[in-house]
Amino acid sequence: MKKRSLKQHSADFYQNQEMNDHKLEQLLELSTSATDEQPRTIPRSWLNIAAAIIISVSLALTSQHLLMDKDYKSLVPQEIALNHAKQLALEFETDNYIDLDAMMTKLDFQLLASNNTQLNHLKMLGARYCSIQGGLAAQVKLVDEKGIRYTLYQTALTPELKSMELNKTYLDGIEIFQWRENGLFFGLAHSIDQ
Repeated sequence: MKKRSLKQHSADFYQNQEMNDHKLEQLLELSTSATDEQPRTIPRSWLNIAAAIIISVSLALTSQHLLMDKDYKSLVPQEIALNHAKQLALEFETDNYIDLDAMMTKLDFQLLASNNTQLNHLKMLGARYCSIQGGLAAQVKLVDEKGIRYTLYQTALTPELKSMELNKTYLDGIEIFQWRENGLFFGLAHSIDQ
């Protein structure tokens, strides 16, 4: 007689085993009830779409933040020049900062008369609300003895405004000076071709 290996002997044994009908029925019932109660799964395509949307939004926010950091020093003067060129009507008429500060109640900072000597020869006409990069600001209208109009901007210092390089800029015929003083950001604009 030929000797058979343990592996072959085990295989033969299990092939000859049969399950009685009652046990087979129980197992089939368990398997069908388990598949019926399984939670519904989200199709893979929907998961891919959701992941793509999340990634797109994240990239858009990141790139917007990087662009803001990179271009902030040019965006602020551009916004100041654009607002100066519009020459919108005054909302508050007064010739002093104390009254103007009392009138402009929506500001979250106190308006100040700057110590900048460039303002010494300018007379205040009044002001209006505006914004600088989304932050509420005061747009103060000034005029010199020759009738040349100036626009002075004051707003609270944000981290971006604190880190900006301050300088004199020329945009579309408008000269812009920027500086920081007493916790505020200032921008002074006037048209040089008047």
